[in-house]
Amino acid sequence: MIGTLIRDYRIVTELGSGGMGTVYFAEHTLIGRRAAIKVLNPDVSRNEDIVARFFTEAKAVNSIRHPNIVDVTDFGHADSMYYIIMEMLEGETLGARLEMMRPLDERTSVRILSQVASAVGAVNDQGIVHRDLKPENIFLTNHPDYPDFVKVLDFGVVKLMGAPAEASHLTRPGSAIGTPAYMSPEQCLADARLDHRSDVYSLGVVGYEMLVGRLPFMGDSLEVMMGHARGTVVPPKERNPDLGGAINEVILRALAKKPDARFANMRELRLALEAAIAPPRPRVVTPAPAPEPPAPVIVEPPSPAPAAPTRVTIQERRPEEKRRPDDVQKLERIERVQTKKVGGKLREIIARRIAQNRLAVPSMPAVAVRCIEQLRDQNAKFSELAATVEKDPLIASRLLRIVNSPAYGGREPITSVENAISRLGMKPFKVILIELAAREVFTSKNQRIRQAFRGIWEHCLAVGMLARDIAAKLPGAADAEAAYLAGLFHDVGKPVVGALLLEAERSLIEELDEPFMTDTLWVKVVDDAHRDVGAALASQWTLPSSVAKAIAGCDAYEDGGRGSCTNLVRYANALTKRQGIYVGTIAADEVEAAIVEGRRVLGVDETTEAGFLAGLAERVASVTGAGSDKPKTINVAAKAH
Repeated sequence: MIGTLIRDYRIVTELGSGGMGTVYFAEHTLIGRRAAIKVLNPDVSRNEDIVARFFTEAKAVNSIRHPNIVDVTDFGHADSMYYIIMEMLEGETLGARLEMMRPLDERTSVRILSQVASAVGAVNDQGIVHRDLKPENIFLTNHPDYPDFVKVLDFGVVKLMGAPAEASHLTRPGSAIGTPAYMSPEQCLADARLDHRSDVYSLGVVGYEMLVGRLPFMGDSLEVMMGHARGTVVPPKERNPDLGGAINEVILRALAKKPDARFANMRELRLALEAAIAPPRPRVVTPAPAPEPPAPVIVEPPSPAPAAPTRVTIQERRPEEKRRPDDVQKLERIERVQTKKVGGKLREIIARRIAQNRLAVPSMPAVAVRCIEQLRDQNAKFSELAATVEKDPLIASRLLRIVNSPAYGGREPITSVENAISRLGMKPFKVILIELAAREVFTSKNQRIRQAFRGIWEHCLAVGMLARDIAAKLPGAADAEAAYLAGLFHDVGKPVVGALLLEAERSLIEELDEPFMTDTLWVKVVDDAHRDVGAALASQWTLPSSVAKAIAGCDAYEDGGRGSCTNLVRYANALTKRQGIYVGTIAADEVEAAIVEGRRVLGVDETTEAGFLAGLAERVASVTGAGSDKPKTINVAAKAH
């Protein structure tokens, strides 16, 4: 199949296969769009019922149009080959996540389960039962704005409510439709009355596994199905005492044997899950008003009516409106005060969430995590690492592009992942894996964030390169690899905080029907509050502690001279801004002051500094231009105070 054309998509590699079909990674031959193509296996494609069920999946998915359901863009058949073309997802399945980490904490579990409930609830509202909810069919995308953004997969065994059930029996588990470990009692018994509450049960099983770290019933297929049909569920809290009582009760109700005893629908389940982890509302007691004494009769002349209270708002004026100098100063003064107040409050919230381990930050792609684990073994082989990378074709293709870019390429082009790793070496390969993962965080899918922080990736790449060069050339300087990662990640918190503010703004607009803040104030608050988030992400990704420290503190120099990673990043950041590899408004005098102080702290003269900067812009362009037809351009707007 590799190289085969299907509707202008060329098959690149296989992603996975099962009893019904095989999924391939493909690219559009004209526009380069990536897609996943599911092809029905030839040995079953002669069965008309299976073919009909295969296309039922495509039609069912295509009719819903829910953000948490994988998009189907086309389906059809050619030369006895039946296929479905779907969006290409980057990330990992919940099953893969549970292989590496179990159990999951309550908030992460509820965040994932709520999205699944929303998606499957939309399916149920159309009279369709999914019938195969399981961790392998719940995909967690590498969404830069919303960590663990869910896409529900595999609608190949859906059932229309009211349609007759397929013949199956407990003594013949192989004939049942679904996956035994997650099937409802009525599904195990092939009850013709099976409806959407069967999906409620299956999602309850998934939730049990996430929160407990194991399934409610274990054994072979027959034993598991008997457990679902007749067995007693051990309460989740008995197996995981750290669970709260509320979440324990929600899961038990979802796993009720009788459908009538479960939640009536997915919406009820979702609301119950979210309520289970919500902080209790403080009880407000209103004291009874004291009796008022009789008012004395006083005759006074009428007083003028009080002035109506005034409300100060900040609005972005149209460019053609002229402001007086005092108006501009007043506006800037108000925005500084608001930035300090909103930014301070936001930092408090972020610090509290970090302390409680509740701050949601983007996760590193599963393939990168596995490769880094393999690299801890000093005897790791190139072939083994390549096999892991090839499980994620997007990372594999980007790795090849980087290795063949002017920054890394040799005389002969590299065409295999194994040869790419061999050319790089183990340590540079690890750094590039982290770099690829970081780029996904910076490349927001939200247009407002992209607009606000356009050029941020090029800027951070330049700061990382420059910090690494300075560390490599100055005797007694901090580790060059740590300096590179600290520079690369020094602004990584900006798109994450930007997404948090947008989510808050959407909620307030729904409630108050007015904007949360101006665009200028929004950017200033992000600038003021992003450091701790970036440091938290670096810690979660298990980067060196000096990297997280540098991200959190690079707004000021510290003791330690050139041995401090923080000092290297602050100096490199200022130099990069002066070079013009930055987008946005900068205070030119502040940048110059940071450079002058950096020379003193690091013991660098202007001649040495000029050597550091030689060819920096070209090197950044050679890397950023590796994945596109032309290098990106970067502009600077400088502001002197």
